[in-house]
Amino acid sequence: MIASLWQPTSVEDPATIAEVAAFYTGRSRAFVIYKSGTIVFSDTGSARPDGDYDATLLDAVNGAPDFNVREMEDGNFLVRFKGPVTEIVLRSFYDAHREAIRIGVDAGALLPGEEVRPGTEAQLPKEHYYVGLYARSKLFIDASSLEICERFTP
Repeated sequence: MIASLWQPTSVEDPATIAEVAAFYTGRSRAFVIYKSGTIVFSDTGSARPDGDYDATLLDAVNGAPDFNVREMEDGNFLVRFKGPVTEIVLRSFYDAHREAIRIGVDAGALLPGEEVRPGTEAQLPKEHYYVGLYARSKLFIDASSLEICERFTP
């Protein structure tokens, strides 16, 4: 499995991420949260077997590791990967750890051979670049451990 060299040593509390994710979905969709905060949603309010969640997570990691960052009305960031695989980066956490995240991302969050193409970064707010690569680094940690630590079923 491909992964970035940098792995964050401090991440958001999964229980807090679960509360925010439930709020964002109107408490209508089941999901699990892995130990570093990666969320895999069910298509419905019904939970899926753990193996299905794991396969969905691994599919996102083994495909193109692209992401989209969206700043939510409450200031948190929603980072979408392939399919129903998502990260929520809490604004308060990002602000408190901004410097460590920037240093880590700059030191090794890009994949081997990956580069930021001219013009691409200009279209993406610089903060979103760091948020997205931080979230993707957490995604890789969760894909290697497959440790589910929170569950939500409406």
